[in-house]
Amino acid sequence: MAVSKTGSTYDGDGSGQDFSVGSITVPSDADICIVCIAYEGVNASAEALTGDLSWDDGNTNDFTTIQWADGDTYPASGAEAHYMLSSDGNWPGSGSGKTLYFGLADSPDYNTAYSIFFLKGVDTSTPIGDTGTDTNNDGSTNVDFTITLSPAPSTGDWSFVITYHWGTSPTMDTGQTQITDHRVGGAEGLFVSYEDGESAPGYNSADYPIGVAWVVNASSAVAPEPSINDSITVQEDVSVLLKALNINVNDLVSIEEALD
Repeated sequence: MAVSKTGSTYDGDGSGQDFSVGSITVPSDADICIVCIAYEGVNASAEALTGDLSWDDGNTNDFTTIQWADGDTYPASGAEAHYMLSSDGNWPGSGSGKTLYFGLADSPDYNTAYSIFFLKGVDTSTPIGDTGTDTNNDGSTNVDFTITLSPAPSTGDWSFVITYHWGTSPTMDTGQTQITDHRVGGAEGLFVSYEDGESAPGYNSADYPIGVAWVVNASSAVAPEPSINDSITVQEDVSVLLKALNINVNDLVSIEEALD
């Protein structure tokens, strides 16, 4: 089984230290929710989403951190990724009208760019593989960078890469599929993309990038083998059908013998 996206992507930017995103529809077949953010002006050398990331506005981060990174040249700028499994007790249930609440450690200089999306076909026992960051280029423009993931993901596993960037949006490497490209006021922005089985995701021509990458592992579940119980069920269904048609199974046997 391979990882695949399900439902809609919700992206945009939130104002202030605390904000929420409403009218989210949670797919009934989702295994996991992924939340990504990019920001500037939050406390350096620490995660930004420490105040709240929850479906119930409980002022707690109910999600699990995948990876976060702030810059070397601009340490108050950064990018983060978080996840929640559908088996989590804090999962909001499927359906429409859900709201996700955000609370940052500090008030950012600009609005916080976000991307929220759902995946299925995920190995829910070990959903996240290797992770990595690139923070060395946040003082440079027109940068090409990759983040090596090891062990390399298998076919069916999805490699994600996100970046905080300033100005012009980066260009995806060949083979990647874009999920989000959102800029705040034409300046800072969040770019999110994925690729099946890619061990070194990255971007080209990125301005002041801070990158985060990770692997979402695919479920190894396979369809069950047919059992004797399946045959019994089929026989029972046929018997019900014959009775509904007022046909006696012995009549069918007699007809078959006559034809022979």
